[in-house]
Amino acid sequence: MNNLFLTFAVCLCTILSCTPPSKEKSIDTTAALEADVPYLIANKYFVKNIFQKDQLKNPIIANQTDFDNIFGMATVMGPDGKPTDINFDEQIAIAVILDETDKEMELQPEKLILLNNNKLKLDYKITIGPAMT
Repeated sequence: MNNLFLTFAVCLCTILSCTPPSKEKSIDTTAALEADVPYLIANKYFVKNIFQKDQLKNPIIANQTDFDNIFGMATVMGPDGKPTDINFDEQIAIAVILDETDKEMELQPEKLILLNNNKLKLDYKITIGPAMT
C-alpha cells in the first residue's frame, strides 16, 4: 500500500484591528483598501491521522484546543527541532490542508492580505513532485 500524505501549511499572523484607516476627502471611497499582513510559517507540525476534512469548516484557528484537535507536534532533535511557538492570545493560525496523495507536495504561502471587507486572502503556490512509495 502506498504511503499517503496530507500536505498542509499553517500561517500565523498577528491579530489586527480590522478597522480600515480613516478616509480623506481626496481618496476615492470606491477603491479597495487592502493591506499586507505580516505572517510566519509554523514549522514542525503534522496533521493527525484522525483528522476528518469536515472538521475544518473555517481555515482560521483562533485557539490552542482547536489547533491541537487537528495538528500534532513533529519535534526532532537539534537546535531547530522544536515546533514554532503559537501564542493564540496574539496570533491566529490559518490552516491549508490538501487531500491525501501519494505525490510529494510543497505548499508555499506567498502573500496574506487584509481586504476592505475585513476578510483575509491567502495566496499560495502548490508544487507537485514525484510519486512517493
